[in-house]
Amino acid sequence: MHISFHGHRPSCFRTSAQETQNPPRPTVAGNIGPVKNINLGFLKLKLYPRQTALQESQLRSLINQPKTPSQAAPGATATLAMVSAQAHPSTTPLLGAPLSEKACRAQLPQEALSLYDDVGLRVTLDTIPKSQELGHQAQLRPIGSGSISTVYLAEGTQGGSEFEYAFKPLTKTLDKNVLAKLGLTQMTGIPVNNRQVGMRNMATQAYSKLLDFNVIVDTSIQVCNVPVGHSGKTSPQVGLLMAKVEGMDPAYLEFSSLEKRAEVTREITKLQLLDHLTGEVDRHSGNFKVQIPDNSRAQVIGFDNDLSFGKKLLHPESFTKMQCKHFHGSLLPPVVDRQMFDAINNVTPEQVKGILENKLDDDEVNAALERLKVVKQHVLKLQVDGLVINNLKDWASPQVLNKLDAKNSYVARLEFVSS
Repeated sequence: MHISFHGHRPSCFRTSAQETQNPPRPTVAGNIGPVKNINLGFLKLKLYPRQTALQESQLRSLINQPKTPSQAAPGATATLAMVSAQAHPSTTPLLGAPLSEKACRAQLPQEALSLYDDVGLRVTLDTIPKSQELGHQAQLRPIGSGSISTVYLAEGTQGGSEFEYAFKPLTKTLDKNVLAKLGLTQMTGIPVNNRQVGMRNMATQAYSKLLDFNVIVDTSIQVCNVPVGHSGKTSPQVGLLMAKVEGMDPAYLEFSSLEKRAEVTREITKLQLLDHLTGEVDRHSGNFKVQIPDNSRAQVIGFDNDLSFGKKLLHPESFTKMQCKHFHGSLLPPVVDRQMFDAINNVTPEQVKGILENKLDDDEVNAALERLKVVKQHVLKLQVDGLVINNLKDWASPQVLNKLDAKNSYVARLEFVSS
């Protein structure tokens, strides 16, 4: 069975007819002046003078549409404020209101809605599939299977170009044996009968982008036709569509080699800090990769962020590798650099709440804000103690590396794991 999505999603953004003809004048000081109309593919937006070209660029990027006016769908209009909550969650809307789940649900066919509802996945602007063609054309074959789920390689051709993604179908509940092993509800507060894995992964990606850490794999929601055993038949399932991650298994990374590539230590520490903020308790060498090209910057890419944002995780050090057999948390890092310090010090609770509140339950958002408070206090103390470094090369210095151990650093744990 194939599931078709509407070619455009304009009604998700429409104002009322009266609002479109006579939009209320914004009251924000300094917005007096001509309104700039911009065309963003299937949307036409109104940009007021105090809203910058950067915002326009971010909005274009947000909906991933070409800039040419000819590609706009007839009659599709919206005010900037109706999507500003997605592009700039901390900004108070000038006009309109954030998109409702009801409006977004209207953009999916009933067959797809049933799939979303079966796994408890919320329908938001973030979770509407970006392309029906990709889901139809992708050929899936299993590439890995664990105690919880199977991951597939999704291959195909779209628009004359070949694509290759990883696809992980979503499930709502877990096998009882897995539950007994992990103790999810008791220790993290993640409900075992409605795990919301999709939203936890989307929330982790959003947090990484908010901080400009960029250590999480590009992830979206997609419906794909999944093989049913060896019957040759397929069944549509909704799941996480992720960029295929290449790179080295960090368990095989030699700790001594970090003296040569300082950015590896820096990027792994970014991932560790992000995990403290998101409450990810299962970061091990099997769910992140290290890319170390010869002539460009090393990158660290994390994936499988399923055990994040538990409502019981009020402190980022709630679970450490040494304390909990089935979890892989750590103490907070003993050193950060200026970029990490600035990102954490400058981010506001309102911004964090803005990216999380349409993905997580209230208790989970509140727990995330508590962890943010602790991490902010930690980096401020590091600055007082002179442990905020300013130069990339310092990450490779003996003074920094000697402060890292298997309890407080993912980096040092690599040596602990592989030894």
